[in-house]
Amino acid sequence: MEVRRSVWPSIKGYKFNKLLLKNAVIVFLLVTLPLLLVIAINYNKFDTVVKDRIMDMNEELLQKNAAVTDSVMENFLDTLNKLSQLEEVMTVVRAQEFDNTYYSNVARAKQSVEAKTIYDESVISFCIYSDLNEMLIGRHGVAHISQSMDKGKWYDIHKQEPMFYSYVLLNHGNSMFICQPIWSGVGQRAGLLVLEIELQELRSSLESQEISQQGLFFVLDANGQIAYCSDKQFETWDEAVRVEYQSDITTAMSGQTQLFADHGRRVVSVTPSAYKSWQYAYTTQMLDYQREQSVVRGFLISSLAVGILSSLIVAYLITLVTYRPIKKIVNVIENPGLHWDEREATKQSNEMLYITSNILAEEGVGDEVSEELEVRIRALRHSQFRALQFQIDPHFLYNTLETIKWSAVEEMGLNNKTSKMLTKVARLYRSGLENDDVIVTLREELDFLKLYIEIVRMRFGDAIQFRWNIDETLYDCNMIKMCLQPIVENAIQHGLRPRKYQGDIIISAYHEKDCLYISVENDGQVISRGDLKKLNDKLKTGAGFEENKVGLRNVNERIKLIYGKKYGVSVSNVGPDQVSEDAAVRTRVVLSFPCRNFNRSEETK
Repeated sequence: MEVRRSVWPSIKGYKFNKLLLKNAVIVFLLVTLPLLLVIAINYNKFDTVVKDRIMDMNEELLQKNAAVTDSVMENFLDTLNKLSQLEEVMTVVRAQEFDNTYYSNVARAKQSVEAKTIYDESVISFCIYSDLNEMLIGRHGVAHISQSMDKGKWYDIHKQEPMFYSYVLLNHGNSMFICQPIWSGVGQRAGLLVLEIELQELRSSLESQEISQQGLFFVLDANGQIAYCSDKQFETWDEAVRVEYQSDITTAMSGQTQLFADHGRRVVSVTPSAYKSWQYAYTTQMLDYQREQSVVRGFLISSLAVGILSSLIVAYLITLVTYRPIKKIVNVIENPGLHWDEREATKQSNEMLYITSNILAEEGVGDEVSEELEVRIRALRHSQFRALQFQIDPHFLYNTLETIKWSAVEEMGLNNKTSKMLTKVARLYRSGLENDDVIVTLREELDFLKLYIEIVRMRFGDAIQFRWNIDETLYDCNMIKMCLQPIVENAIQHGLRPRKYQGDIIISAYHEKDCLYISVENDGQVISRGDLKKLNDKLKTGAGFEENKVGLRNVNERIKLIYGKKYGVSVSNVGPDQVSEDAAVRTRVVLSFPCRNFNRSEETK
């Protein structure tokens, strides 16, 4: 408890709140925001899939109902066809003289038609019209079409565009006309036979055939007007609602199936009947679509909330863990004599304590210890220790990535690029955080680097080629953990990005005398000689770097802080000819370490 209490005054003294906010913004931009962007992109794809599924389902229901209705309508058409072929009907249609014989034939034709329709409760009335003599036989008798009381709206349509096949026409709210052309013996259109059908009887016939009631089914006449609706209350609907349905159906006629998503309305499908003379429409409310869309929106909102909360927690832990070791170093500076007996015990797998133990062991207690510690603390405050940032609980980041990955699997299926990349990133975090060792073998560092390269290949494919030139006898040499990945990342971002992320990266390791050298080369954009000199000067002095340039500086300062100023990072341009700057074809970054075989008990414990 005393240690914990002593940490808080130091944290507040180092502007803890300001650093917490800065770390929270960085974590959110680097981790949470990219994941949310991936989720948002896949949400658009998911939304499209849901819409397609709803339209396909609506189309299937329409086709099913259309087939049932066609079978019902076929009975009426069979009746019409048989009536149109009666000899009595053909005789009055072809008649040219209107004598007693004609009127006798008219009586026989009416009697024959009535005899075949009298037991059909759905038939309200019938008409026989002759195109040849323009006489109309109806319920009020026979008369010229211009004087007949039985002339309906079907005549106006037939006169404008004569029908050559059966068609349906809405009469009024309670009935509709089914019209059948009558043909002469030589294939000439002679007239028209019209049956007026009661819509209520049609409804009963369709309901007995199990018309799907999940949505609304419509029969449209030859003019595209709604002649029938499966909702029994359709005629009592508000006029504005009926107009809205009519408008949607008319709009969908040109596109077969359309989804009217504005104001959360409906999906509409339209198809012609098998007889081509009328059409069917089917509409379903978009409740299922809205429900699934709400689930996805809720997932996005919760992901955003969790992302922000996670960023704050991670930033808090990073800030807290970063400053606790600083308190230990401050105590060494203020009271070095109290910690002299701990110079062996403090060689733990913690970079801060490892630094203090080296200073105490090599410099002794006194003014030199204080001066050296102050110099290193000052350098430590200006370098961004990525390793310290990864000392938070490894299970937190790993489990968070796993949770997001499985959410992606549930939404998009197992075999999707998002979950695969999240698996790679989780493995990368797991590898970097599964132990707290500061010093690792070259083999372990290369294994970690290969995980990062797998992620790079998932993005760029074979555009970036990696080549290895590693002496296997060096695999057990020690080095600082997580130094190669930032260098390779720099090579991609600063070297190969100007070349549209195409080129080669060569990773080599060799030793000379007592030094282990690891180099990373790329054949991308080379650095000018003047900029190269400035960069190497900054690496030697540790000063002059921009605040946001943490790649090379971070690695360089960590090496110097742990192994001393003799070691670190250098940058050069290499090529077949070093005489002129233009001959350089590659940029090489070299990391140097003491060439020692790895000993966990000596280096990290």
